[in-house]
Amino acid sequence: MQTTTDVTEARSVNRERFNAFLRKYGIVLILLGMLIAMTFLSPAFLTARNLLNIVRQISVMGLIAIGVTMVIITGGIDLSSGSVLALAAVVATSLAQRLDWAEIKFPGLDVPVIVPIVAALAVGAVCGLVNGSLIARFKIPPFIATLGMMTVARGFALIYSERPVSGLKDSYTYIGQGEPFGIPVPIIILALVALAAHILLNNT
Repeated sequence: MQTTTDVTEARSVNRERFNAFLRKYGIVLILLGMLIAMTFLSPAFLTARNLLNIVRQISVMGLIAIGVTMVIITGGIDLSSGSVLALAAVVATSLAQRLDWAEIKFPGLDVPVIVPIVAALAVGAVCGLVNGSLIARFKIPPFIATLGMMTVARGFALIYSERPVSGLKDSYTYIGQGEPFGIPVPIIILALVALAAHILLNNT
């Protein structure tokens, strides 16, 4: 026969389990609630085309979020992600212009699509190296170091681009607009990076 103390303890344990469940899955429940609400508010919401379009639009933010997640779980912060992305983007697109457009800034330049991709990755790697060195070797707080990089990267992006970049090669625009098997390329990239991050974080 349970005593009042046993009942109180059982309720306390159940309350703790419920609170732990909410802390772990609360955001998922909110997302499901929003999906259900939007489904009733708009009949066009829960369609394959609309859902793919939504995921395509958030794919870039998702890729940044994966990288910043690894910084945050180690107790750091990175304020420069958006600015580094902008700098990497203008460098990559300037190298991915069609020959008739590229002649304006880089006479005689005609490179394969892998070159702007590697250039963008290199820009991100260099900025990350600078951030990491300032934080690890010079003991500058991550907030200050990445705030400085945010300003520097944004300024370099503005100086480098000078004007909007256009006239891109079809092979480059395919990365953002292609749809092999009906699935947008950005979604495929996001899924692969998320899978790689999942494996990395669960095995290290």
